[in-house]
Amino acid sequence: MAATYKLNFAVSCTPIEIPAVEYGTGQDQISSEVGKSLGGSGSLAMTDFAGGAAAQGYNDQTVNYLNCVDDAATQISSETTAKFVFIKNTGHLYSSATALGVALADHLVKVESVGGSDTIVLGSLNAGEAMIFKTEEASTNPINCTKIKVTTVAIGGGAADAADHLAVEYLVTN
Repeated sequence: MAATYKLNFAVSCTPIEIPAVEYGTGQDQISSEVGKSLGGSGSLAMTDFAGGAAAQGYNDQTVNYLNCVDDAATQISSETTAKFVFIKNTGHLYSSATALGVALADHLVKVESVGGSDTIVLGSLNAGEAMIFKTEEASTNPINCTKIKVTTVAIGGGAADAADHLAVEYLVTN
């Protein structure tokens, strides 16, 4: 019997407000405007997890960190028909494809979609933060990872120093 594959995922957020009090700040509470935590989860049927390390981000249980440079946007993967993309700022300098360098907490990973002359910022990730993209229709509406690019930037949006290249952990599947 042939193996089947799936990928489970979840995302959540909790809007918080900290009320002002006479002396200092009050306790965190769920935002009165929203009134609840938000979240969603799902499961995505996959063909397999057999992509090569550079395209997929992992191979045979070994990570393949991406060197997220500071002076040019780095393509997340060569995969053009992905169903799922996970991108995480490790919060560490890139040392090698399989090893992290020292912690670098004052820098972000900027994630962009680049197509022709258009560049759209999709978000920025602090140390330890991650984002996902997914589609059910990789044959007709695939995620083209050649157009998803990452750059190391200093917090505040300024340029990072030449040696400050964050390591990005990623998983790209189809």
